[in-house]
Amino acid sequence: MRQLPAKPSHAWSDLWRVVWTTPLFAAPFAAFFLLIGGGGLEDWWQYGIISVCFAFGARLPIWAFEWFGVPRIRFLHEHPRGTLFIGIAYGLIGMLGAVMVAVILSSTMLPGFMGSPRAVLYVLVFSMLFASLFVGFGLAFTYHRRAVDRAGAERELTLARRIQESFLLSEFPCRPKLEVHAVDLSSRQVSGDFHDVVPLGEDGALLAVADVSGKGVPAALLSPMLQAAHRTHATTDRSLSEVMTGINSLVCQRAITGQFATFFLAAIHERDLVFRSVNAGHNPPVLIRADGEMFGDERLAALLSGIPARLSAREQVEQVLTGLRSFLAGIEPQDDVTVMVLRITEPSTI
Repeated sequence: MRQLPAKPSHAWSDLWRVVWTTPLFAAPFAAFFLLIGGGGLEDWWQYGIISVCFAFGARLPIWAFEWFGVPRIRFLHEHPRGTLFIGIAYGLIGMLGAVMVAVILSSTMLPGFMGSPRAVLYVLVFSMLFASLFVGFGLAFTYHRRAVDRAGAERELTLARRIQESFLLSEFPCRPKLEVHAVDLSSRQVSGDFHDVVPLGEDGALLAVADVSGKGVPAALLSPMLQAAHRTHATTDRSLSEVMTGINSLVCQRAITGQFATFFLAAIHERDLVFRSVNAGHNPPVLIRADGEMFGDERLAALLSGIPARLSAREQVEQVLTGLRSFLAGIEPQDDVTVMVLRITEPSTI
């Protein structure tokens, strides 16, 4: 979607800029009129007044259309050639304004100003020149302003991503029988995915992976809420279903209408190595046993089956990401990527 013009609240400060800079643009045209029209320096004042009138006649309608017309014509911002259409509209409006000034001058200060076909032709040519000049400067200023706004937005999104990354785990619990590692790769500056690992008692861990609907900032705003709800409800005296119910209730109360998330929640303890899980619409986990027997997505399962069991959880995550990058062949992923590996480092004695 194209970026919409700035709101009209800044229009009046921009009008002041138009008022004081327009005479500067008109000065070269006054010299040009004096050169082709003949006469001495005593005629400079008259040519200057004419040039300033033409300049304001072309520039003020363009200013009004930019601030109060373009924002209301929304289809132009969606159309692939919207910028071209806006540029053409600027030119036509500027020419029309300059011609209207010529008509006013002919009926007031300069009777007969448009009294011949040649004079009319001159008026049309000069109107086109003034309109083209101000359309060019106007579009250049608009593009510059939008570039500055985009640069500021990029900086803010980069900062938001750093803040978001600070909430994600970088160090994971490591126990004699359990090892966990996870990463979150965003397809944009900010991510709607999140992962979390919360210790359960002395020998357990609660694992969570979630994916908020949509992408970008709206999804990223709901992600910290999910993480906070997960940590708030993650206690040893609650079952997984109770934890998930609490998270779901909070999201339903706080999320924007139409926004939702998928959520996978699991718990495991070293003493028995029993893996319990609750899945709220998320991709199911892939289980790989010591003999290679597996279930789940065929491609991911085939990739995981080729990873040596001796590799650490971190190395296995890297193997999955390497396989994914190889599959993408340099194409940027169209969605966020989150991978979590739980590795059993010692067989259960029970």
